[in-house]
Amino acid sequence: MTAGVTTTSGSERPIDAAHARANEAVTHYAPAEPRALGVLALIAVALILWVVLPVGIGVLVGALLAFTLHHPYKPLVRRTKRPVLVAVVTTATATIVVAGTLGAFIYVLILQGIAVLGTVPKALAPGGGGAAFVQKALAPVTFFGLQPAEVLDRIRDALGSIATTLAGWAAQALGFAVDGVLAIFFMSITMYYVLRHWTELARRAQRMVPINPHHTRRLMREMRRLGRIVVIGNFGTAVIQGIVAGIGYVIAHMPQPVFFGGMTAVASLVPVFGTMLVWVPAGLVLVFTDHVGAGIFLLVWGSVAVVGVCDYIVRPKLVGRGETMSTWLTFVSLFGGLKLFGFVGFLLGPLLVGVSVSILRLYERTRRFRLGLS
Repeated sequence: MTAGVTTTSGSERPIDAAHARANEAVTHYAPAEPRALGVLALIAVALILWVVLPVGIGVLVGALLAFTLHHPYKPLVRRTKRPVLVAVVTTATATIVVAGTLGAFIYVLILQGIAVLGTVPKALAPGGGGAAFVQKALAPVTFFGLQPAEVLDRIRDALGSIATTLAGWAAQALGFAVDGVLAIFFMSITMYYVLRHWTELARRAQRMVPINPHHTRRLMREMRRLGRIVVIGNFGTAVIQGIVAGIGYVIAHMPQPVFFGGMTAVASLVPVFGTMLVWVPAGLVLVFTDHVGAGIFLLVWGSVAVVGVCDYIVRPKLVGRGETMSTWLTFVSLFGGLKLFGFVGFLLGPLLVGVSVSILRLYERTRRFRLGLS
C-alpha cells in the first residue's frame, strides 16, 4: 500500500488521506460535529448580514442587477474570451444608467414637484380652476354630506404637508447625494463580483446547502429569474410607462408633463391600479375643466398605450416566461416590504416572498413525487 493511501474496510478500493481523515472524524465526532458546524454556519451568515446591513441597499441592487445581466454576460464572455473586460463594461454601463435614472427621478419628483405644488393653492382658491373642478366633481354626491368647501380645505392641508415634506427632502439633498453615491459604489462592486464569480458561488451553494444539489440549482435559477422580474420587469416597465404617459401628457397639453410622467412611473409599481392612479384623474380633470377632447384622448392613450401595450406586450418581453406570483401576493409583498424595510422594501419584499414561494413549490413537488401523487 502506498503512502497516504489506505483501503476501505471490507474492500480493496484505495482512498486518499483526506477521505481517511474524514472517515475518522465521522467515527469520533459524529453526529455532534455536523450539527455544531451547521449552527456555526448559520451564525456566520447572520453575522455577515449584520455587517452588510448598513450598505445593504447597494449590495442588494448590485446582486439583482448581476442576476438580471448574467444571461447576456455569458455569451459575451464566450465570444470575447475576456471576462474581466466584459464584467467591467457591463458594470460601468449599468451604473451609468442607474445613476442617471435616479438623478432624473429626484429632479422631476422633488424639485419639479415643489414647483407644481406651489401653483396648486392659487388653483384651489375661490374662483380658481381647481376649485371649480372639485365643485363639479362633487356635485353628484352632495347628498352623502360631502361639502365641496370642506373637501377643498382638506386638499389644501394635504398638499401643504406634501409640499413641506418635499421642501425638507430638497434641503437634505446633500445627505441624499452622499448616501446615493455610497449605494451606487457598493452596487457597482457587488455587481462586478457576482458577475465574475457566479459559477463559483453557485457551486459553493450546492456544496453547503443540505439539500439535493438539483434543488439548489433550481433555487439559484429562480433567484436569477426573480432578480430579472424585480429589476427589469417592475422598474424597467415603470420607466417605459412613465415615458409613454409623458408623451400623452405632452400631446394633451397637460401642465408639467415631465412631472406627471415621473408620477406615472412611480404609480406603475402599485399592483392592480398602477398607472391609472395618475392618468385617469388627469384625464377627468381635463374633461371637467372644459378640455373634453384632450381629456378623452388622455383616457384612451392611457388605456391603450400605457396599460395595453406596456403591461401586456412590453412587460412580458422584459420578464420572460415562468411561474409568477398572484396579484394578491404581489400586492402584499410590495406594501409589506415597504412597511418593514422602507423604500428598499419595493425590492426586498417581492424578492423574499418570491424565493419563499419557490421553496414551497419545490417542497410541494418533492412531496408529490415521494407520495406518488399526480
